[in-house]
Amino acid sequence: MLNKMQFIIYIIFSRNYLILYCLFLYLSVGAQCPDVFLKTQNDVDSFFIKNPTCASIKSLTISGSNITNLKGLSNLRSIDHTLRLVDLPLLTSLLPLANIKSTLYSLSIVNCPAIESLEGLDKITVNGNNFSLISLELKQLKAPIHIEKVTWFTIENCPALVDLEPLNVDTIRTQLVNYCEALTNVNVLENASQISVFEIKNCISLNSLPNFKNINNLSTLALESCDNLQYFQDFTSREIMIQSLVLKNNANLLSLNGLNARINPMWKSKIVFSNNPKLNDISQLEKWDNSNLDSIIISNNPNLNTCHLEWVCNYSSLFPLKTIINRNSGDCLNLESVRIKCLTLANYDEYSDDIKNASIFYPNPAQDLINLYPSWKDKKIQIFDANGTLVYSKVANCPNFEISHLAPGIYYMKASGNKKCNYQKFIKL
Repeated sequence: MLNKMQFIIYIIFSRNYLILYCLFLYLSVGAQCPDVFLKTQNDVDSFFIKNPTCASIKSLTISGSNITNLKGLSNLRSIDHTLRLVDLPLLTSLLPLANIKSTLYSLSIVNCPAIESLEGLDKITVNGNNFSLISLELKQLKAPIHIEKVTWFTIENCPALVDLEPLNVDTIRTQLVNYCEALTNVNVLENASQISVFEIKNCISLNSLPNFKNINNLSTLALESCDNLQYFQDFTSREIMIQSLVLKNNANLLSLNGLNARINPMWKSKIVFSNNPKLNDISQLEKWDNSNLDSIIISNNPNLNTCHLEWVCNYSSLFPLKTIINRNSGDCLNLESVRIKCLTLANYDEYSDDIKNASIFYPNPAQDLINLYPSWKDKKIQIFDANGTLVYSKVANCPNFEISHLAPGIYYMKASGNKKCNYQKFIKL
């Protein structure tokens, strides 16, 4: 029988032993090490020899021109914050990382041209700032990485990548895809939510856009040099609001058909249709409040011959210096032809207050002579016919001038000077 003192000593010893034993197990099996930076193959191979208790790492960066494999990291179990693989020209496989099961704040794989796939990262979830694949030569990803929520989703300079399967994407804020020449679709984004910026550039094989099911608003939709894209098809299953729309250098884009969107401009918003050689219809866009729009650019679309849409007429009349229209065709040839055509619309009085209230001359109708109001003396005067063709132009250095040479009909006079211009519709008897 133990006496009371012996019993107390036994309990204390047993308790301390248990604590020490648990501490030993923790250090042996799962201690977390701080940020790790591996620069050479020797660093990789000797990592667990030098750090036998580092089964868990806060952040891991691997970057080195002589690193050919990651077998020395096969015992790694978790990374708590960031995984960066940068400038690894000889690395071919990520399979030695297959035991890692982690939710990362950031995952970046940059300039690793020999990596054949992302197999080995199958148990990775990204929830935080960044998911980036940049300057890779792989054709397929082959890893169902879960993009739970990231601010930046970037795929850039991956010329052989065909699609983004089997990524599992929930929430992203900014999606940038650039110089992925073999990429045919980004359909893995169909169920993504909260996308604010959707930008795809220089993806010449892209032939379709995702049918977004969970998107209500986009601050920017930009498509540039997507040569195989013809239509928007069913871009969204319901109408969404877009603040800025930029379509540039899309060789086969025919129209906005399928773009189920309404423009909702905010500060610095813009509309750009530029260098789309087959684009022939932009009427899919509907009327909106354009007071916050920063600019409209419709340029070098040789098959686009109709621009006198209500939203264009509204904006060009209110903000002519912020409207650039040139090198298109037909009634959309230039800003002048568009504005003249806008004046012929039946609902002209509803949206062109600054133009309709202009008083440049009298009388109206006129027969042989018109008289300028004094404020327009010494200004440039131009007269256009109902088709927008310039038929008369001069600087008004006298208060009246002859129009007897004009055939009877409807005309529009433009007076410009001092960084402003006004139009007045008149009838020539």
